[in-house]
Amino acid sequence: VEEAEEVLSEDEIAAGGAWQRRTPHAVINILRAEQLEAAEGKRVTGRLYARNILTLAGKEENHPEVTFEKLASDLKQEQQMQDIK
Repeated sequence: VEEAEEVLSEDEIAAGGAWQRRTPHAVINILRAEQLEAAEGKRVTGRLYARNILTLAGKEENHPEVTFEKLASDLKQEQQMQDIK
């Protein structure tokens, strides 16, 4: 997460990590052993994690419209919609 540490505070990095793991529904990914081996061999986890946090913080050039504030606003809307049901 070195790239993110250069741009973001510890609180922003922690929040980004929490947002990455957030899901409105339980999710289970089922992979065969050979699929898992292929996936593990191709990804660079630390860089992927850092890039995701930078994107969530609105610091990624490809997705400047995404920010923690936007995510929090969207979450609040989702919660209000659930309350209506």
